[in-house]
Amino acid sequence: PLRVYAKNRQELNELLSDLAVALDPFTGVAFDRGPARLFFGMPDDYEWYVDVTRVSGGDWKRKKDSDDRTYFTTTLGLEAGDPFWTRNFPEQFVVEYQPTGTPLLPRIARLRVASTATTGERDVENVGDTWAWPVLTMLGPTTGIKLTGPKGEILQWDGTLGSSDTLTIDMRANTVEDQTGANRYGALAPAPQFWYIAPGVSKVEILIEDMAPGTKLVAQWWPRRWAVV
Repeated sequence: PLRVYAKNRQELNELLSDLAVALDPFTGVAFDRGPARLFFGMPDDYEWYVDVTRVSGGDWKRKKDSDDRTYFTTTLGLEAGDPFWTRNFPEQFVVEYQPTGTPLLPRIARLRVASTATTGERDVENVGDTWAWPVLTMLGPTTGIKLTGPKGEILQWDGTLGSSDTLTIDMRANTVEDQTGANRYGALAPAPQFWYIAPGVSKVEILIEDMAPGTKLVAQWWPRRWAVV
């Protein structure tokens, strides 16, 4: 059930128009906005969202469901392709070149945590209820990167990035692209294994070849969970 309140008839019509636009994704056209997105907030100040499509509802009757001036009541049926809510802020860790040549990385990969450890095997945490897929952004220069997942999955990229180049690896989409949007999948070693992070604490390994000033890796993943709203 949904009830919309307004100060007057004009504002009520404007709010109904906004609602109609939000629930119509204009699928397949040049101005496609994609699905509608629902949010809810948590006491920790994070927001969680799920993408939905209207599948039913929206009907109403004058004088019964609205006074035509200050309120409107209806029922909407919304359907989500993903049953989990996704947090809008990611967990993350950063690996970057230091003047000593020793890259630094958070020991426990939490957002806003400053503790550090050297590259290699380390713990990462997924605070959600189901899998989370990392997106890794690599800033050059480097001559390759090897990413080992929690179950020993290996994703190795043997290409070269210059100091102004960026590489983005999306583990869920199974894509590898540079800063121009060009496909760099071909530089992956044979039998690449894209991996996810299960709920709880897992171990991953990050190895970056030929790090130099400016080399930096940012790994981010968005927790997903069941929720009663």
